[in-house]
Amino acid sequence: MRYGRLALPLSLWSGMKAVQLTQPEQLLLAQHALYARFDLEPGEDHKTLYQPVDFLRARRREDTGNDLYTVFNRVQENAIKGGLRRYDAEGERHTTRAITGIDQSVKVNKLLYSFAEKLLELHA
Repeated sequence: MRYGRLALPLSLWSGMKAVQLTQPEQLLLAQHALYARFDLEPGEDHKTLYQPVDFLRARRREDTGNDLYTVFNRVQENAIKGGLRRYDAEGERHTTRAITGIDQSVKVNKLLYSFAEKLLELHA
Protein backbone atom coordinates (compact mmCIF):
# COMPACT_ATOMS: atom_id res chain seq x y z
CA MET A 1 0.00 0.00 0.00
CA ARG A 2 1.28 3.46 -0.84
CA TYR A 3 0.75 6.63 1.15
CA GLY A 4 1.72 9.53 -1.07
CA ARG A 5 5.33 8.65 -1.85
CA LEU A 6 5.92 6.75 1.38
CA ALA A 7 5.25 3.06 1.90
CA LEU A 8 3.49 2.23 5.16
CA PRO A 9 5.74 0.50 7.68
CA LEU A 10 5.05 -3.22 8.07
CA SER A 11 4.32 -2.82 11.79
CA LEU A 12 1.64 -0.22 11.07
CA TRP A 13 0.16 -2.41 8.35
CA SER A 14 -0.13 -5.44 10.63
CA GLY A 15 -1.44 -3.26 13.47
CA MET A 16 -4.18 -1.92 11.20
CA LYS A 17 -5.21 -5.46 10.23
CA ALA A 18 -5.60 -6.39 13.90
CA VAL A 19 -8.03 -3.55 14.72
CA GLN A 20 -11.72 -4.23 14.11
CA LEU A 21 -13.74 -1.05 13.57
CA THR A 22 -17.29 -0.52 14.72
CA GLN A 23 -19.84 0.86 12.26
CA PRO A 24 -19.65 4.38 13.80
CA GLU A 25 -15.83 4.33 13.50
CA GLN A 26 -16.09 3.27 9.87
CA LEU A 27 -18.55 6.09 9.20
CA LEU A 28 -16.19 8.60 10.85
CA LEU A 29 -13.33 7.51 8.59
CA ALA A 30 -15.63 7.74 5.57
CA GLN A 31 -16.83 11.17 6.69
CA HIS A 32 -13.23 12.38 6.78
CA ALA A 33 -12.86 11.07 3.22
CA LEU A 34 -15.99 12.99 2.21
CA TYR A 35 -14.64 16.22 3.72
CA ALA A 36 -11.24 15.77 2.10
CA ARG A 37 -12.60 14.66 -1.28
CA PHE A 38 -14.98 17.59 -1.66
CA ASP A 39 -12.97 20.13 0.36
CA LEU A 40 -15.73 20.52 2.95
CA GLU A 41 -15.65 21.65 6.55
CA PRO A 42 -17.57 19.77 9.27
CA GLY A 43 -21.23 20.69 8.99
CA GLU A 44 -21.08 21.34 5.25
CA ASP A 45 -22.34 17.86 4.33
CA HIS A 46 -25.38 19.42 2.67
CA LYS A 47 -23.13 20.84 -0.09
CA THR A 48 -22.74 17.43 -1.75
CA LEU A 49 -25.06 14.61 -2.84
CA TYR A 50 -22.69 12.01 -1.47
CA GLN A 51 -22.84 10.48 1.98
CA PRO A 52 -20.10 8.82 4.08
CA VAL A 53 -21.72 5.43 3.51
CA ASP A 54 -20.95 5.81 -0.21
CA PHE A 55 -17.23 5.66 0.60
CA LEU A 56 -17.68 2.39 2.50
CA ARG A 57 -18.99 0.41 -0.49
CA ALA A 58 -16.82 -2.55 -1.40
CA ARG A 59 -15.90 -2.90 -5.07
CA ARG A 60 -14.68 -6.48 -4.64
CA ARG A 61 -15.61 -9.38 -2.36
CA GLU A 62 -12.13 -9.19 -0.76
CA ASP A 63 -12.84 -5.63 0.41
CA THR A 64 -15.70 -6.52 2.78
CA GLY A 65 -13.78 -6.80 6.07
CA ASN A 66 -14.20 -4.49 9.06
CA ASP A 67 -10.55 -4.27 10.07
CA LEU A 68 -8.92 -0.84 9.91
CA TYR A 69 -6.62 -1.83 7.04
CA THR A 70 -9.45 -3.06 4.80
CA VAL A 71 -11.80 -0.18 5.64
CA PHE A 72 -8.99 2.35 5.09
CA ASN A 73 -8.18 0.88 1.67
CA ARG A 74 -11.85 0.70 0.69
CA VAL A 75 -12.50 4.32 1.68
CA GLN A 76 -9.26 5.50 0.07
CA GLU A 77 -10.05 3.74 -3.21
CA ASN A 78 -13.56 5.18 -3.36
CA ALA A 79 -12.27 8.67 -2.60
CA ILE A 80 -9.39 8.61 -5.10
CA LYS A 81 -10.68 6.46 -7.98
CA GLY A 82 -14.14 8.00 -8.12
CA GLY A 83 -17.04 6.16 -9.71
CA LEU A 84 -19.47 6.78 -6.84
CA ARG A 85 -23.00 7.27 -8.17
CA ARG A 86 -25.88 9.26 -6.73
CA TYR A 87 -29.13 10.68 -8.08
CA ASP A 88 -30.15 14.26 -7.39
CA ALA A 89 -33.66 15.51 -6.55
CA GLU A 90 -34.55 15.73 -10.25
CA GLY A 91 -33.50 12.12 -10.86
CA GLU A 92 -30.29 12.94 -12.73
CA ARG A 93 -27.35 10.63 -12.13
CA HIS A 94 -24.06 12.05 -10.88
CA THR A 95 -20.77 10.16 -10.72
CA THR A 96 -17.58 11.23 -8.97
CA ARG A 97 -14.50 11.53 -11.12
CA ALA A 98 -11.11 10.15 -10.21
CA ILE A 99 -8.68 12.49 -8.49
CA THR A 100 -5.88 13.04 -10.98
CA GLY A 101 -4.14 16.04 -9.39
CA ILE A 102 -1.18 15.22 -7.20
CA ASP A 103 -1.96 17.97 -4.68
CA GLN A 104 -5.51 16.80 -4.04
CA SER A 105 -4.46 13.15 -3.98
CA VAL A 106 -1.79 13.86 -1.37
CA LYS A 107 -4.23 15.98 0.66
CA VAL A 108 -6.88 13.24 0.73
CA ASN A 109 -4.33 10.53 1.53
CA LYS A 110 -2.71 12.56 4.33
CA LEU A 111 -6.04 13.28 5.98
CA LEU A 112 -7.21 9.67 5.75
CA TYR A 113 -3.87 8.35 6.97
CA SER A 114 -3.74 10.70 9.95
CA PHE A 115 -7.27 9.75 11.00
CA ALA A 116 -6.48 6.04 10.56
CA GLU A 117 -3.43 6.52 12.81
CA LYS A 118 -5.66 8.12 15.46
CA LEU A 119 -8.07 5.20 15.28
CA LEU A 120 -5.13 2.82 15.64
CA GLU A 121 -3.92 4.72 18.71
CA LEU A 122 -7.39 4.58 20.27
CA HIS A 123 -7.43 0.81 19.92
CA ALA A 124 -3.88 0.33 21.26
